[in-house]
Amino acid sequence: MLVNARALTSGETEVRTEVDGQNWVQPPFAYQAKCLSCLREAHAALPATNRSQVDAILNASNLMAMFEE
Repeated sequence: MLVNARALTSGETEVRTEVDGQNWVQPPFAYQAKCLSCLREAHAALPATNRSQVDAILNASNLMAMFEE
């Protein structure tokens, strides 16, 4: 999702990344960027106590980068 969002922002016509150890190439999708935005908004709207609990799970899952940009 992050690579896709960056590709859209920079006007690239292709997203290249690695998923489960395999190269992945696709055109960028605006819907994926919209989903990332919705996730970030929902995360930001969490009360501080809940957000810290969610952040612990995100950190343990190596997903916190989705919410740090």
